[in-house]
Amino acid sequence: KNILAENGFEVHSADYDSDFSLEKNRRLSLSAALNGTWEDYRQDLLTAVQSEDHTPEIFVLSSKGYLPLADSKDAVDGMASLDHLWSFAPHENIVYLGLETFQQIFPQKSSQFWQSPWGRLYRPQCEKRIFSTQPTQSLQLNLWNELDFSVAPEGFEPGPVALGRGQKLTVFDLYFDEVIQREDLKDWLTPTAQTKIRSGLSALSKNSRNHIGEAALQNQLREHFVQRLQFEIDPTPGPVHFYGFWNQIMASSFKGFKNPRSVSEMAARLGMGQDL
Repeated sequence: KNILAENGFEVHSADYDSDFSLEKNRRLSLSAALNGTWEDYRQDLLTAVQSEDHTPEIFVLSSKGYLPLADSKDAVDGMASLDHLWSFAPHENIVYLGLETFQQIFPQKSSQFWQSPWGRLYRPQCEKRIFSTQPTQSLQLNLWNELDFSVAPEGFEPGPVALGRGQKLTVFDLYFDEVIQREDLKDWLTPTAQTKIRSGLSALSKNSRNHIGEAALQNQLREHFVQRLQFEIDPTPGPVHFYGFWNQIMASSFKGFKNPRSVSEMAARLGMGQDL
């Protein structure tokens, strides 16, 4: 380790508190993969806030509390700040419709493990559940030649058509008219993509059983998407509180949200003794 470090290599050592070598290896792989990105984040943040006469003191919320930015060396922990932040929320049931990911968080419940891309790791956090319904799911024809959403999201690489590189229409593109109004995203979107989106919807309409035209199809797909998302939301415990970028775009769709599940299904899920 010392020889490599002296020769300019970045070394990740297995000094994590774990009795499982498999978990240590996973943690090392994840740390090595994320470290470069975390360093870029830290430098971008410093560049954004520092000035000639003053650089404010910056802290990172971690599992150990607030750490000075200079001391926050653990990429896995540092990039999970949002997970730690939820524990301060005054609600028991939160639906976070973030720009890239839809999930449900239960701040008052704790989970000891995180299912990372490399496998399960020990990382205390609030209990959360990633929805299968996501903003970058693409539009496709299903078995019955009807327009539906893909099972897996496309992600943002190359991304929705609205961003200029993607070739598949996604849920993101269905809300192009609203998203293009956002000041924080206007530099990322391609204004000419609107024509391509409408043309794509028209073509999909003609090639499917949904022969209702581009505008009507767009509204129908939006409604279908919201219903799918609502069905995934667990209404217990307590009232649902919505947060995030997409909540601002789709706020009217969740106004007065009520549990869409039938009484019979709720009885099966929660038990007949529950007050439904």
